[in-house]
Amino acid sequence: MSVSRKSTKKRYTTEEISFNNLTGLHYKPPNSFPDLIPFSIENCSNATLLVLDTLAQCTVDESKNSFIFIGCCDGPIFIRDCHDSTIITASKQLRLKNCHRLNLFIYCSSQPIIELSTEIQFSPFCFYYPELLDQFEKLKMNVFNNFWNPIYDFSDSTGKNWTIGKDKLIEYPTTPQLDILGIQLDQSSSIVPYTFGNLYQNHLNDFKKVRLMFFYQ
Repeated sequence: MSVSRKSTKKRYTTEEISFNNLTGLHYKPPNSFPDLIPFSIENCSNATLLVLDTLAQCTVDESKNSFIFIGCCDGPIFIRDCHDSTIITASKQLRLKNCHRLNLFIYCSSQPIIELSTEIQFSPFCFYYPELLDQFEKLKMNVFNNFWNPIYDFSDSTGKNWTIGKDKLIEYPTTPQLDILGIQLDQSSSIVPYTFGNLYQNHLNDFKKVRLMFFYQ
């Protein structure tokens, strides 16, 4: 006689695993999800949205004028039909389609890809809260392997649709509710090291000699 086994995975409501049609502040604190689950953000505006936990993947659709943080994704993050927002992401893949005037601070384990998008600014990941490093390690995401640029643009090969950000500061709408989470956005606190990428590629000849020293402990 066969015995059926009940699934031990938690079942979530749509409200628990998505931000839909929202304004204002909304967040998922660390350890919200025992399992890696997909998460979606859709049709949000003038919002501060933070997902401070590990995810299987995430989609962001038709959102505008918002500040969005998406924690460690074991798979891809898809951003579509979004504009005029600041978005911070950490994922193994990043795909943008039909987006405009986005300021992105990203960690990506592979080359980011954009399509039908304009005025996209890319900068390296800059974010901290106490549980973040453990989340990176849980998903085997090496903080030293951040391929945040160069960008592959399906629509254009000249690079006219994206730029490398020069400003390390992030405008962040702080509130007493978020202060208790220990969030910091200054570069010195970020667990992912700051790298220049292609920012100084036109000045490489200025650096004629470089001396590197390594210390082993």
